[in-house]
Amino acid sequence: MGDHTEAVQVVYDPAEITYEELLNEFWKSHSGKKHGYGGRQYMSLLVCFDNSQKKTAFSVKQKWEEIKGHKIETEIISQKPFYPAEDFHQKYYLKQYKSALEKLSELYPSHKGLVHSTLAARLNGFVKGFGTMEGIKIEISQSDGADVEKERLQEAVSSIKW
Repeated sequence: MGDHTEAVQVVYDPAEITYEELLNEFWKSHSGKKHGYGGRQYMSLLVCFDNSQKKTAFSVKQKWEEIKGHKIETEIISQKPFYPAEDFHQKYYLKQYKSALEKLSELYPSHKGLVHSTLAARLNGFVKGFGTMEGIKIEISQSDGADVEKERLQEAVSSIKW
Protein backbone atom coordinates (compact mmCIF):
# COMPACT_ATOMS: atom_id res chain seq x y z
CA MET A 1 0.00 0.00 0.00
CA GLY A 2 2.92 2.36 0.51
CA ASP A 3 1.53 5.75 1.44
CA HIS A 4 -1.98 5.04 0.11
CA THR A 5 -5.10 5.10 2.27
CA GLU A 6 -8.26 3.17 1.47
CA ALA A 7 -10.97 5.69 0.69
CA VAL A 8 -14.33 6.28 -0.89
CA GLN A 9 -14.70 9.16 -3.31
CA VAL A 10 -18.13 10.78 -3.01
CA VAL A 11 -19.57 12.57 -6.03
CA TYR A 12 -22.63 14.64 -5.20
CA ASP A 13 -24.96 17.22 -6.70
CA PRO A 14 -24.77 20.49 -4.69
CA ALA A 15 -28.29 21.30 -5.92
CA GLU A 16 -29.50 18.22 -3.99
CA ILE A 17 -27.31 18.32 -0.86
CA THR A 18 -24.74 20.79 0.41
CA TYR A 19 -21.18 19.91 1.33
CA GLU A 20 -21.94 20.85 4.94
CA GLU A 21 -24.93 18.46 4.99
CA LEU A 22 -22.68 15.68 3.66
CA LEU A 23 -20.13 16.40 6.37
CA ASN A 24 -22.82 16.26 9.05
CA GLU A 25 -23.91 12.83 7.80
CA PHE A 26 -20.27 11.73 7.74
CA TRP A 27 -19.53 12.84 11.31
CA LYS A 28 -22.86 11.49 12.58
CA SER A 29 -21.92 7.95 11.56
CA HIS A 30 -18.12 8.08 11.82
CA SER A 31 -16.33 7.95 15.17
CA GLY A 32 -13.23 9.77 13.95
CA LYS A 33 -11.14 7.90 16.48
CA LYS A 34 -7.94 6.05 15.72
CA HIS A 35 -8.72 2.40 16.28
CA GLY A 36 -5.18 1.06 16.32
CA TYR A 37 -5.23 -0.21 12.75
CA GLY A 38 -1.73 1.15 12.27
CA GLY A 39 -0.19 2.75 9.26
CA ARG A 40 -1.84 4.76 6.52
CA GLN A 41 -3.91 2.03 4.86
CA TYR A 42 -6.88 2.29 7.23
CA MET A 43 -6.38 5.72 8.76
CA SER A 44 -9.32 8.07 9.26
CA LEU A 45 -9.03 10.63 6.47
CA LEU A 46 -11.16 13.34 4.86
CA VAL A 47 -9.91 14.72 1.54
CA CYS A 48 -11.04 18.19 0.45
CA PHE A 49 -11.03 19.45 -3.13
CA ASP A 50 -10.47 23.14 -2.38
CA ASN A 51 -9.81 25.59 0.45
CA SER A 52 -13.50 26.34 0.88
CA GLN A 53 -14.26 22.66 1.50
CA LYS A 54 -11.30 22.39 3.86
CA LYS A 55 -12.45 25.40 5.89
CA THR A 56 -15.98 23.98 6.09
CA ALA A 57 -14.63 20.54 7.06
CA PHE A 58 -12.66 21.96 10.00
CA SER A 59 -15.65 24.03 11.13
CA VAL A 60 -18.08 21.10 11.03
CA LYS A 61 -15.48 18.83 12.66
CA GLN A 62 -15.18 21.26 15.57
CA LYS A 63 -18.98 21.29 15.98
CA TRP A 64 -19.06 17.47 16.06
CA GLU A 65 -16.21 17.32 18.59
CA GLU A 66 -18.45 19.34 20.92
CA ILE A 67 -21.46 17.10 20.20
CA LYS A 68 -19.49 13.86 20.68
CA GLY A 69 -17.49 15.15 23.62
CA HIS A 70 -14.13 13.96 22.31
CA LYS A 71 -11.42 14.98 19.89
CA ILE A 72 -11.98 13.74 16.35
CA GLU A 73 -8.69 12.31 15.09
CA THR A 74 -9.67 12.20 11.41
CA GLU A 75 -7.00 13.87 9.31
CA ILE A 76 -8.30 16.57 6.94
CA ILE A 77 -6.11 17.12 3.89
CA SER A 78 -6.13 18.78 0.48
CA GLN A 79 -6.84 16.70 -2.59
CA LYS A 80 -4.23 14.25 -3.82
CA PRO A 81 -4.55 11.86 -6.77
CA PHE A 82 -7.30 9.25 -6.30
CA TYR A 83 -6.42 5.72 -7.37
CA PRO A 84 -8.99 2.94 -7.68
CA ALA A 85 -8.36 -0.02 -5.41
CA GLU A 86 -6.76 -3.15 -6.83
CA ASP A 87 -9.21 -5.63 -8.36
CA PHE A 88 -8.85 -7.92 -5.34
CA HIS A 89 -10.33 -5.22 -3.09
CA GLN A 90 -13.16 -4.18 -5.43
CA LYS A 91 -16.55 -5.43 -4.14
CA TYR A 92 -14.59 -7.61 -1.72
CA TYR A 93 -17.50 -8.79 0.44
CA LEU A 94 -19.78 -9.44 -2.51
CA LYS A 95 -17.11 -11.68 -4.03
CA GLN A 96 -17.69 -14.13 -1.17
CA TYR A 97 -21.08 -14.97 -2.76
CA LYS A 98 -20.44 -16.86 -5.99
CA SER A 99 -24.10 -17.10 -7.01
CA ALA A 100 -24.52 -13.34 -6.64
CA LEU A 101 -21.46 -12.70 -8.79
CA GLU A 102 -22.69 -15.10 -11.44
CA LYS A 103 -26.05 -13.31 -11.62
CA LEU A 104 -24.38 -9.88 -11.69
CA SER A 105 -22.02 -10.98 -14.47
CA GLU A 106 -25.11 -11.36 -16.67
CA LEU A 107 -25.89 -7.68 -16.06
CA TYR A 108 -22.28 -6.47 -16.05
CA PRO A 109 -20.10 -8.73 -18.24
CA SER A 110 -16.94 -6.68 -17.65
CA HIS A 111 -15.20 -6.31 -14.29
CA LYS A 112 -15.14 -2.54 -14.84
CA GLY A 113 -18.92 -2.55 -15.33
CA LEU A 114 -19.37 -4.45 -12.08
CA VAL A 115 -17.04 -2.16 -10.16
CA HIS A 116 -18.87 0.97 -11.34
CA SER A 117 -22.33 -0.52 -10.80
CA THR A 118 -24.50 1.09 -8.13
CA LEU A 119 -26.31 -2.22 -7.69
CA ALA A 120 -23.07 -4.09 -6.98
CA ALA A 121 -22.09 -1.37 -4.48
CA ARG A 122 -25.42 -1.72 -2.67
CA LEU A 123 -25.19 -5.51 -2.61
CA ASN A 124 -21.60 -5.33 -1.33
CA GLY A 125 -22.86 -3.20 1.55
CA PHE A 126 -25.86 -5.47 2.09
CA VAL A 127 -23.73 -8.61 2.54
CA LYS A 128 -21.62 -6.70 5.07
CA GLY A 129 -24.76 -5.84 7.06
CA PHE A 130 -25.61 -2.39 5.73
CA GLY A 131 -29.03 -1.79 4.24
CA THR A 132 -31.78 -4.25 3.40
CA MET A 133 -32.81 -6.16 0.32
CA GLU A 134 -36.15 -4.34 0.44
CA GLY A 135 -34.28 -1.01 0.48
CA ILE A 136 -32.28 -2.04 -2.59
CA LYS A 137 -35.47 -3.01 -4.42
CA ILE A 138 -37.11 0.30 -3.53
CA GLU A 139 -34.05 2.20 -4.74
CA ILE A 140 -34.17 0.33 -8.06
CA SER A 141 -37.88 1.11 -8.48
CA GLN A 142 -37.27 4.81 -7.79
CA SER A 143 -34.22 5.12 -10.05
CA ASP A 144 -34.19 7.11 -13.29
CA GLY A 145 -33.70 4.09 -15.57
CA ALA A 146 -36.14 2.80 -18.15
CA ASP A 147 -38.86 0.49 -16.81
CA VAL A 148 -37.48 -2.48 -18.75
CA GLU A 149 -34.05 -1.94 -17.15
CA LYS A 150 -35.58 -1.62 -13.67
CA GLU A 151 -37.44 -4.90 -14.22
CA ARG A 152 -34.22 -6.58 -15.31
CA LEU A 153 -32.42 -5.39 -12.16
CA GLN A 154 -35.34 -6.41 -9.91
CA GLU A 155 -35.41 -9.89 -11.46
CA ALA A 156 -31.66 -10.29 -11.03
CA VAL A 157 -31.76 -9.23 -7.38
CA SER A 158 -34.75 -11.48 -6.63
CA SER A 159 -33.10 -14.50 -8.25
CA ILE A 160 -29.83 -14.35 -6.30
CA LYS A 161 -29.44 -17.34 -3.98
CA TRP A 162 -27.69 -16.11 -0.86
